[in-house]
Amino acid sequence: MSFAGGPLKLKGQPVAGVKKKKKQQGKEKELALAAEANAADKQQQGGGGEGPSTSAGEKHQKPDLKRALHGYELPQPDENADRRTAAEKRFQEHQVKLEQERLSKLASKSHRDRVKEFNDYLAHLS
Repeated sequence: MSFAGGPLKLKGQPVAGVKKKKKQQGKEKELALAAEANAADKQQQGGGGEGPSTSAGEKHQKPDLKRALHGYELPQPDENADRRTAAEKRFQEHQVKLEQERLSKLASKSHRDRVKEFNDYLAHLS
């Protein structure tokens, strides 16, 4: 039998050696092409693009850029929407109900009653 020399190689560990740096030119080119596409769309719509940009225009620029780069845009979730499942809602309602019942029981008894019950409990233990 012959064995390969060198250090042990463990699973899941990155291969030791020289790590190459990723080039950023591809992303820059895509961004430049997307910006040109946006400018062309604005000119076709009659916007011209020379006037000062408004905050609303800047908000829509980012999704347009994503659409131009990737071909799709994900819908933005509503911030006020309740994203809990039906079971989670029922569980939360049940917890609130139990908490209210527990508090009403504690409020109905006086300190004297609670001490008396506790003493009765201790008397039955011995």
